[in-house]
Amino acid sequence: MTERYCLYSESGGDLYRARIFHQPWPLQKATMNFYESTMIEALGVKAFASEPVLQYTEEIDVDIWAIKKVSEARP
Repeated sequence: MTERYCLYSESGGDLYRARIFHQPWPLQKATMNFYESTMIEALGVKAFASEPVLQYTEEIDVDIWAIKKVSEARP
């Protein structure tokens, strides 16, 4: 769940994608002091069956390829 190979963005109804590469994220445990959400519940999805798993990483270097419209981009 923490690997990412592309970044996505939307502009004017068009979807854009840029391929990316980075070393594995050095994940560290995190804590949450407060949580409140209405967006998940509004979709009819149960928020969390158990306590959420929280992790973060410090800054890492990322190589990003040119952004392209998804309809123009090759997989």
